Amino acid sequence: MIPKILLADDCKADGHLLEVAFVDAGHAVMIDQVFDGSHALARLRLAATVVPFPYALVVLDLNMPLLTGTELLTVLRESPAMSAVPIVILTSSDSPADRDAAMAHNPDAYFIKPMNYAGLTTLVRDLMPFINTPRDKRPLTSKVRQEPFNRRVSPGPPATVKGEVESGI
Repeated sequence: MIPKILLADDCKADGHLLEVAFVDAGHAVMIDQVFDGSHALARLRLAATVVPFPYALVVLDLNMPLLTGTELLTVLRESPAMSAVPIVILTSSDSPADRDAAMAHNPDAYFIKPMNYAGLTTLVRDLMPFINTPRDKRPLTSKVRQEPFNRRVSPGPPATVKGEVESGI
């Protein structure tokens, strides 16, 4: 079965680039992207009613409309149904205050969005151990990649944007 990742990020291009990086790294995944924290929460609440749980990984941006990544992480970590789900932060914010606020709610990892395609493929390698790995066997990390974010990506495929991925959970 192909692992399914829920990506909560208000930038459609970031989701597409992440998907391309997984494919280029030889990993078949399905990325289900939602564009704000409120829709992510609704999608995850619906997913919690499905057995087996459909998402192998949840990736949250911090700066989203309606419900921020930190607010969403707080809700998810308080939910027993979400206790086994790996949740990582992937954000453009390198603010120590943002990082500390997110880390207070125990994400499995905190990554700053890479500034180039090589960094994105490294990120994919760093994310793979979280996919379909039981919580007690996951890497113990609070990895913070201190790279500034830059949407220019090179080398790599052109940054074309596909339509939103809609799934039938």
